[in-house]
Amino acid sequence: MGSEASRDAALAGKITTPVLLLGIGLILLGALCIYAPLESGMAVGVLAGIFLVISGLLRTSLFWVAPSWGSAFLRLALGILTIIAGELAVGTLVGIKLIMDGIALIAVAGSCSSPDSISSLSCWSSLHSWSADW
Repeated sequence: MGSEASRDAALAGKITTPVLLLGIGLILLGALCIYAPLESGMAVGVLAGIFLVISGLLRTSLFWVAPSWGSAFLRLALGILTIIAGELAVGTLVGIKLIMDGIALIAVAGSCSSPDSISSLSCWSSLHSWSADW
């Protein structure tokens, strides 16, 4: 009975540290996502697209294991469609990001267009906040 208790205590000690570190890491990542929601959303979307591409490549590369030709063709087609879906996800999200940056730059250029506004604090703070995103 005593050896089981000591074994359980040792196992609990081995499990507690990684779980504690994982909890701290998740809290930090959550705080980072709250601090920069657009960037974290973009990162999650791009990662999802990358995972779709990898999944499609693996699915496509294993089509030959199928028991029949019809099943192999279906696996190949699904793999190719998964790759296309991943590429579309990444391309769409990057395109949206570029459009949003373009709109922001046009707005900043409009606010800094007159000679009086160039010396104003709002023009420089707009330029600084946009350049900090890059």
